[in-house]
Amino acid sequence: MATEWYVGRGNDVTGPVTFEQLAARARLGRLRRDDRLCAVGSSNWQTAGQMAQLWSGATAVSSGPAGAIPSTSHSDGNFSFAAITGGLTWRFVKAHWNGDLPLAFAYWGVGFLLQAVLLGLGYGVKVFLHASHPGSIITGLTLFLVLAFSCVCTVWQLVGVWRSAGRSMESSGSLFPIFARIAVMAGALRLAISFNSFFAPMLQESALLAVGIDTTPAYHLALSQSGKVLELSGGMPFGTAQAVRQQLADHPEIKLLKLESQGGRIGEAMEIYTLLHDNALSTWTEKGCASACTIAFLGGRARYLSPDGKLGYHSASFGGVDKSQIGGINDEIKQLMRDVGIPDDFIAKATAASAASIWIPSTDELVEAGIVTKVLEPSKE
Repeated sequence: MATEWYVGRGNDVTGPVTFEQLAARARLGRLRRDDRLCAVGSSNWQTAGQMAQLWSGATAVSSGPAGAIPSTSHSDGNFSFAAITGGLTWRFVKAHWNGDLPLAFAYWGVGFLLQAVLLGLGYGVKVFLHASHPGSIITGLTLFLVLAFSCVCTVWQLVGVWRSAGRSMESSGSLFPIFARIAVMAGALRLAISFNSFFAPMLQESALLAVGIDTTPAYHLALSQSGKVLELSGGMPFGTAQAVRQQLADHPEIKLLKLESQGGRIGEAMEIYTLLHDNALSTWTEKGCASACTIAFLGGRARYLSPDGKLGYHSASFGGVDKSQIGGINDEIKQLMRDVGIPDDFIAKATAASAASIWIPSTDELVEAGIVTKVLEPSKE
C-alpha cells in the first residue's frame, strides 16, 4: 500500500495525505520546505525540503509500514477545498492568514467571497437600522462593529495574499506572484489613505454614539398659543422624531409644523416626514431650514415659505464622510424626493454640494420644483 504522510507545521499536524497530494501542495505553494513530514507508522520526521522528488515534479511513491500515528499533537483531517467552500470557518480563516491557500484562490476567490460578505452585511445593517430605529447607542455600536470588522477583514485578506504569493514565488516561475504582491502593496496604501479619511472619522462618530454621545445640536419644541402650530428649532439628534410624535399625540389640534432647524440625523428627518405625511399636516419655514430639515419639510401636505425663508441642501454624511466616499449615501433621499414629485435636475443639485457646503436655491426655484407650494407673509401661521 502506498505510504501516507503526516504534515507538521508549528504545533499542528494534519493528515494523513498521499504523496500525490503532497506533490500537489508543493506545486501550488501550499507546502513549505521547512514543513515536517512523517510516514504513517513511523516516528521519524524529516523536512519537506529533504524530499527532492516533491520539488522536481516526480510522482513516484514508496511503501512503508502501516501503524500508529506519530507521537505528537495533531489536528483533525486534511485541509481541502470542501472546507474552504463550506464557509468562513476558523480553519479557513487561519489557512488564508498563514498563506496556505493556493495563490489564485487567495487572490480571486477570497477577494470575491469577502466582497460578497461585506456587501451582504452592509445591506443587512441598513435594513435593520431603517426598520427598527434602535436609537443612538445600538446604532453606534452596530456601525462601529461593522466598520471594525471591515477593517480587520481587509487586513486579513491582504496579509493572506502576500504570504501565499511569497510561497508561490518559491516554487513557481510565474509572474503572477509578483503581480499579486504589487497589488497587495497598492491595496495597503489605499487602506492607509481610506482609514484616515473614511474609517477613522466614521469609527469615531460610531464610538461616540455607542456610549450615548450625540454631537448633533439639541432640538427645541414650542407650541403656539393657538395650539395649532408646533415649532421645531435647533438640531435633529436621535429622539427628535419621538418627541414630535408625542406632541402630536398630546395635542391633536396641531395642524402645522414650523421648521426652523439646521438639520441633523437623516433617520429622524425621515421619521418626521412620515409623521407629517400620515397625519396630513402642513409645514412652514419662516427663516431657515437646512440639511436634514429639508427632508422633514417635504412631509407637509402643503408646504409654506415666508418671503425671507431659505431652504439649504447638501449631501448626506456620517462623521463628515459624504457622497465623495460613499456613493449611495444619498439614494434614499433621492428616492423620497422622486416620490414627492421633485424633478431630477433639482434632486441632482440638492445632493451635489459636499457636506461642508450648502446650496440655497431661490424662492422661484423652490416653487418651480414643487418643494414649496405657497409663499406666505411672515405673520401667517
